[in-house]
Amino acid sequence: MILAEQHAITHVDVVVAAPLGALTYEVPPGDRESIHIGMRVRVPLGQRHVWGYVIATHTETPSSDFTLKPLVEISNEISLPVHLLALVRFASDYYNVALGDMLQAALPLKAKEKTPRFLTVGDALAASCNERMTTLFNLLKDNKRGLTAAHLATRLGISRPSVAATLRTMQKNGLVQIHGTTRTKRRQTIAPLTAWGFTENTDKPKLTPEQAHATDAILASINEKTFSAFVLHGVTGSGKTEVYLRAVEQALLLNKSALVLVPEIALTPQFGARFRHRFGDPVAVIHSGLTPAERRDAWDRVSQGDVRIGLGARSAIFLPMEDLGVIIVDEEHETSFKQDETPRYHARDLAVYLAHRHGCPIVLGSATPSLESMANVSRGKYELLQLTKRVHQRPLPEVTCIDMTTTELDPDGVFTAPLLNAMQETIDRDEQCIILLNRRGFSPHVLCKGCGHTFTCTACSISLTFHKRRNMLLCHYCGFSTGVPQTCIKCESDRIEAFGLGTERVEAIVRERFPSVASIRLDRDTTRTRTSMEKRLQDFRDKKAHILIGTQMVAKGHDFPEVTLVGVLAADSGLHIPDFRATERTFQLLCQVAGRAGRGTLPGRVLLQTYNSDHYAIRAACAHDAPAFYAQEMQLREELRYPPFAHLVLVRFEGENEQETKQEAERMSSILRANVRMGEIMILGPAPAPIERLKGKWRVQTLLKASNRASLHKALQHMTVRPTAGVRWVVDIDPFNML
Repeated sequence: MILAEQHAITHVDVVVAAPLGALTYEVPPGDRESIHIGMRVRVPLGQRHVWGYVIATHTETPSSDFTLKPLVEISNEISLPVHLLALVRFASDYYNVALGDMLQAALPLKAKEKTPRFLTVGDALAASCNERMTTLFNLLKDNKRGLTAAHLATRLGISRPSVAATLRTMQKNGLVQIHGTTRTKRRQTIAPLTAWGFTENTDKPKLTPEQAHATDAILASINEKTFSAFVLHGVTGSGKTEVYLRAVEQALLLNKSALVLVPEIALTPQFGARFRHRFGDPVAVIHSGLTPAERRDAWDRVSQGDVRIGLGARSAIFLPMEDLGVIIVDEEHETSFKQDETPRYHARDLAVYLAHRHGCPIVLGSATPSLESMANVSRGKYELLQLTKRVHQRPLPEVTCIDMTTTELDPDGVFTAPLLNAMQETIDRDEQCIILLNRRGFSPHVLCKGCGHTFTCTACSISLTFHKRRNMLLCHYCGFSTGVPQTCIKCESDRIEAFGLGTERVEAIVRERFPSVASIRLDRDTTRTRTSMEKRLQDFRDKKAHILIGTQMVAKGHDFPEVTLVGVLAADSGLHIPDFRATERTFQLLCQVAGRAGRGTLPGRVLLQTYNSDHYAIRAACAHDAPAFYAQEMQLREELRYPPFAHLVLVRFEGENEQETKQEAERMSSILRANVRMGEIMILGPAPAPIERLKGKWRVQTLLKASNRASLHKALQHMTVRPTAGVRWVVDIDPFNML
């Protein structure tokens, strides 16, 4: 008995959903044998009690000058899986984020939850019950709706932990049961696939030789239950999704689970339908577009083991999945996998860590893999699987580059004659076309022709965009809006005009040019709700419109068999963004949108309007020549010491006072320079951010470069001084947004 006490858990480390690290609490004696890592507990924090999760247990009380506070309550609800807690801890350490902030990002948004109530079972107490059990039983037996532990503690005048411990003992003895919560202990057995509507007779397409080779490699790793990282580099329309389906099928047959990440909310209905059609209905979909209740429901279905396939955007990486057999990241190159607010994690990179911890393969699929992934292939860390041909021997679309330096625009100032003619021919054949312009609104600039004054946001150093339908000027960064001025605030001239091109203006011109043809616009302004996005995509798929106009939303992953023409306006606009990844993103976007053409039985073609037809990214996209692009871009990155040949940390300083913000940036940059080894880390800046003012805050940034990550993390440890009042630090590990 004495030996058991010596090894009993006496205190635990708890993380709560707040910007804090782990906190240590005492475990009440009655709970020391049942407490475990992942358990949900209520703890005192200041003047309130909050819920958190146990992340470590200890059998020896720490030596300190203060007394540890005890746990208030231990929940009977399901615990967090150890793998998920490990992921949260790893992400917290790697991305330099408070453990509590990372936990808050990992857990589903709060939804209204039922408070657990305790009910009696049977009519008589066991003879071995003590006085407190008898009292609790008598209080419960006449309350058909049950009572909460808090209510019982108040009635008896004793602490809630003591009541909770007694109730758990009574529950083990079959005297009480919990009512009012759907979250229960995860079941140990898993239903066979046939119970979910899957049979071996499912009509599956025959694999091409390239698909079969890729599938065999991935399935071998799934069967061996070992970590492997595969880059599935497949041209658009080559059947990457079928390879994903075969991999998930094998994982399910082994009673494993599968996690599938997609870059856009718009892709979840399409992917969800494919997986449900193949496997029945064991799919939990989660993303930021769901309501809190929907997210909680998906979370619960996974945590209870009712669902073995998790599907979603970036946040789905934190689904509480166990026994993972495979992880798939579709369009792995997409920057949307990197969160652009605290905590700034990258879901693709965390997925690699998660696969390694579970001992399962991860498949990184893309028609245009990121340079980081291709570098890992060349270093032998990842294995390259290639799908160089489309299924059913369909040809890749013919891509024509329209040189705007020698081709005049139509009087509308948007389309060239070749593109307009191609659109008319497509419509005459009752086929569909997509028009891409990666800029929303009617016009991106409104200025005075009298003095040249440009109307900018009052809180950001950004031009206001004119939205004609709403007759408003909007800032696409902070949401500021104002009416269209009648006169210039500088010279009082009435010569106010809108310049430039946006999707709303393109839509208006298309409807003027093709008045009898229905068109649909897809951008952030027309898809503010999930249902509106799904409806527009489905309407186009059902051929209720022949022309789809949109931003990059129309380029990613959609399968429209009737689309035979893609037109790209201002194909080179992304090249001019002050970001070292601008060229890579331009190449990827052009390849992705070109891949929407000719995916059915009819051949496709693509027309790109550009002023930079000789740029290597444009040339490579037109020729479907990814190796040529990677070779040249890799050479430039290596010369300039940018990823994948270096690692970056962006430290941004934000404040309402411009001078104080600059001084803080200089102070911290000096501290960093004084504490790093010359040649080991390159420190650039501080300098004004490309968008110098955003949402009322001045922004100055310093960029750290190093050949290894450890040096950067070590350098950040010197940022121990407190920030100057009024100035906020933002530390972005592996930044993707340099603006």
